[in-house]
Amino acid sequence: MRTLAALILAATPAAAQDWHECLIAPFATVDVAAAVSGVVDEVLVSPGDVVEKGQVLARLRSDVERANADIAAERADYSTGIELGQVRLGLAQSALDRLDELSRSNIASQAALEEARADARSAELELDRADYERRLAHLEQARAEAILEQRVVRAPISGVVTARLLWPGEVAGDQAQVVTLAQLDPLEIRTFVPSDLWGAIAPGQTATVRPDPPVRGEVAATVASVDQVFDAASGTMGVRLTLPNPDRGLPAGLACRVAFDAATTDEGKTE
Repeated sequence: MRTLAALILAATPAAAQDWHECLIAPFATVDVAAAVSGVVDEVLVSPGDVVEKGQVLARLRSDVERANADIAAERADYSTGIELGQVRLGLAQSALDRLDELSRSNIASQAALEEARADARSAELELDRADYERRLAHLEQARAEAILEQRVVRAPISGVVTARLLWPGEVAGDQAQVVTLAQLDPLEIRTFVPSDLWGAIAPGQTATVRPDPPVRGEVAATVASVDQVFDAASGTMGVRLTLPNPDRGLPAGLACRVAFDAATTDEGKTE
């Protein structure tokens, strides 16, 4: 993985290039919300913290949900019903086998044999019911854990915390925003260029970006998309580029200038 330093190019302008004003922006900005309403128990991050996708950002109070999850886990782990059913079925099957053998020798009556068969079938059904109840217990456990997980606020993306909106003790309403995250790797470059460049700029094309001070030098970016709807009033079209920023060494919210490299054909020849 290349660092920002490796992406910095020599600041030697190309005279043939046209430079356009642009803005370096986060690739995504997300207002992270709680899935359910509740009282905030703890917020584990502050503005400026770097977080990874899936990291716990905050928790709501969850004493009741935790207790329900523990009860469900105990029920799911309880296996006595299954073991008892297996023992009863084994005994009933053994009794049936003995009576079946005796019946062939005319020692046991047909009525006794039928009763043994009914007992074996009853034990088999009881074992099936015990197995069914245990499967239900596992589903109840999964549901209880899912409800408990809703009390945990996790980062949907990797990025930087830009705002902390709630504090412990405050009430988080349904879908209440807790923190704001900005994804800084990659960055997004936004620019508007004359619409007569339509066809000269295409996704996958490379470009050179010059951030404004205090950042020095030039960085390479790649065209991600070109707007399909022009702004007739200004005669421009929007272009978005992505810029790798693996070490987060380049800040967002910075003005810049961008020049697009000449498009190439599949054979690598300049169009």
